[in-house]
Amino acid sequence: MAQKLFAEALALDPNSAEALIQSTSALAWSIWAGRQPQDDILRMRKLAQQAMLSDPDDGRGFMLAGIAEMWLRHPLEAKTLLQQAIALNPSLSLAHAQLGGCFNLAGEPDQAIVHLRAAMRLSSNDPNIFYTLGEMALAYTMLGRWHEAIEHAKLSLARRPAYWYAHVIKINALA
Repeated sequence: MAQKLFAEALALDPNSAEALIQSTSALAWSIWAGRQPQDDILRMRKLAQQAMLSDPDDGRGFMLAGIAEMWLRHPLEAKTLLQQAIALNPSLSLAHAQLGGCFNLAGEPDQAIVHLRAAMRLSSNDPNIFYTLGEMALAYTMLGRWHEAIEHAKLSLARRPAYWYAHVIKINALA
């Protein structure tokens, strides 16, 4: 329903940064929740790039483009875009969380923790904080800090019990 309404908004004003950002956000959630195909991620990237062009001072477009690049397995591009999003809007907690995930993927858990802590500090009541906590658990696992990894995995699962990623990290840390 939301995507239909955002499509209508874009039909009325194709250059509306807010409509582009909200449409891209809805698409991103659909991709993440439904494990959608790469074509949808490419469409998300294109929408995010349009949002960046429409309002180059809004960090959300850069953040969404960075998330798309991360999902496309382009970590350097993702880091650059997420860092730009944070430079434009330092309080964008999701950008910090996603950048933390990028650093985990790059094998840099110490840097990941810096950004994941910032994300939690900026938005401790975020309904999607399970992701940030799961990435924090992974960073601690990568550092061999098993107790902290287990605790963060438990916190992630307390917020989203079916989050398989946190289950895997917890099992690995317990083993």
